[in-house]
Amino acid sequence: MEKSTIIDRYEIIDTLHADEYQSTFVCNLMNTDDNRDYIVNEFRDPEIIMAVRDSFVFNKKVIKLLEAFQYDDKFYTVFPPIIGTPLDQYISKHNLTIADKMTFTDMALKKFVEISSLDYVIQYALCDLKNISVQSRRFFHFNNIYDFNKDALEVEYVDIIKKIGYLMLCFFANKADADIEKDKNSLPPAILPITVKCMSGGYNSLGKVYADFRNTLLYTTFVDPTSLDNQIRSKAKAVKARKRHKINVPRVIAWLLIFAFLIGGCTWFIKNRGTLVGPGKGFGIGKKGNPPIADFTISINKIYKDDEVKFIDKSVATNPGDEIETRLWTVEKDGIVIMNSDEDSITYSFNEIGEYRISLIAQDSRGLDSEPYTHSIIVLEKPEFPDDVDDDAIYDRK
Repeated sequence: MEKSTIIDRYEIIDTLHADEYQSTFVCNLMNTDDNRDYIVNEFRDPEIIMAVRDSFVFNKKVIKLLEAFQYDDKFYTVFPPIIGTPLDQYISKHNLTIADKMTFTDMALKKFVEISSLDYVIQYALCDLKNISVQSRRFFHFNNIYDFNKDALEVEYVDIIKKIGYLMLCFFANKADADIEKDKNSLPPAILPITVKCMSGGYNSLGKVYADFRNTLLYTTFVDPTSLDNQIRSKAKAVKARKRHKINVPRVIAWLLIFAFLIGGCTWFIKNRGTLVGPGKGFGIGKKGNPPIADFTISINKIYKDDEVKFIDKSVATNPGDEIETRLWTVEKDGIVIMNSDEDSITYSFNEIGEYRISLIAQDSRGLDSEPYTHSIIVLEKPEFPDDVDDDAIYDRK
């Protein structure tokens, strides 16, 4: 029996999903010594292809896309194999500790911040227990099995946050089919309002969700690098290390000398720091706390040439009592900065087609800077329609 192939390049080993619009296969690369499996998505519906193709192509690094190509009116994406265990299976088979639940929530929020430049419909598809795998209890990976709803291609950002809220519920309920009414008592008091607010559409910024999550005592206890849980793990590793290695006396003496030198240097720096930095300036000495989280929303989802787009700041300060004081917006095209601004929100008119990158860095009242929040935008040529056709009726881009 002849095996099925994709353009005589990929041999189909297994089918993970199939409907009239798309399919997902496990494939091997043909005519090579490469024995690895690959995830290959085949999209056959023109509307789905139009909705997702550009976002896949221009965000290859974000989701580790290996290859994308079009053949016979079909669009294909090729991804690395699934690593680890899908979360729906993992949660069903393991009794998660509170540390696991907090860590899983932290990893999920970080993962979706990383892919925020993708089109909403792709983010929505990835926000599913079956589409996320866990490896060694500490690493999340996307499985990239795409099942787009043909009738729901205009997904809103709030829909993604609702699904993230459901992921949190599943983590803390320790079940893949959790129900908010039946399982809300499994949520800790600090996590319950955050989860409910997510699932009800009360958040309009993932940065705000993450900030509220990081401000809980549970985060400080179980997730923060200085948390009690991490200190216990570090001490356990140190004990194991001491058992594995014998004491090297010359090395110990050398380290003691280095330590003494560092102590002396730090003492001198503290005594003389006033001559090195002015109040509120310098290297951040004494600036304790978590940095802010930069975030913004975009007034239009699909952007055409000559569109005027507003970027609305949604950054949040993560320390109680702090506020966002300054912002730095950057608009780039082809790697060249074409606009800088320190306004609260900005409006930009895209007069050329192509790929743009919009970045925002926020600074709080302590002088702490956020990591840059960057969003890639593909500006398309505006389609032309007959005079008697209402463009807005055909292309609802909100």
